[in-house]
Amino acid sequence: MPASAIGVSWPAGWDVVQTAGSVDAANDTTEIRAKIADGTEGATISLTIPGGAKLAGIVWKITGADSVSTGARSPESGGLTSRTTANIDPISFTPVDPGGTEDYLWFSCIGMDSETATATNGTLSNVSAANTGTAGAVATNCMIWGGSLASTASSIDFSAWTSTAPNAGVGAVSVAVYPTPPVTLVLSQGFVDFNDPGVL
Repeated sequence: MPASAIGVSWPAGWDVVQTAGSVDAANDTTEIRAKIADGTEGATISLTIPGGAKLAGIVWKITGADSVSTGARSPESGGLTSRTTANIDPISFTPVDPGGTEDYLWFSCIGMDSETATATNGTLSNVSAANTGTAGAVATNCMIWGGSLASTASSIDFSAWTSTAPNAGVGAVSVAVYPTPPVTLVLSQGFVDFNDPGVL
């Protein structure tokens, strides 16, 4: 999640799952990308953003995802919802590619402009968080959280995140991944501070 309405340059092969600008009055941008790993990714990836921007990100590695004869299916997003108060409720949605009851791995992710906010969601596993790491400029700093839930269903309606109020606004995204059980989720997290004004 970049803490401003900026463009993020990604390495080749990362498909857009969801992108939305102007999440709040500070014009924070929320973006989710996915890549079908081929073994050449390396231990890290490098993202490029304009000078004066800040970025927070979380990375999930998923193994055992479903695939079809034409290639693995990318995660699907139900879109983004936003508000300016505490306790955001992620958008509910029904995946359409191909749709129907599947053994989905669902993700709920939120981001807001803040330096001290807290957020929890008791229905999710593997909850992780990151922030831009620079204090003293609330309007240009951001904090992000995300977690997962495995279930066999045709749709999802996540419970609301219990969170403090943002400085200007908070956005939430729901994502579905088509897994083939058993699914192993290996979690890594971190933050990037460019020190000069997050991506999920």
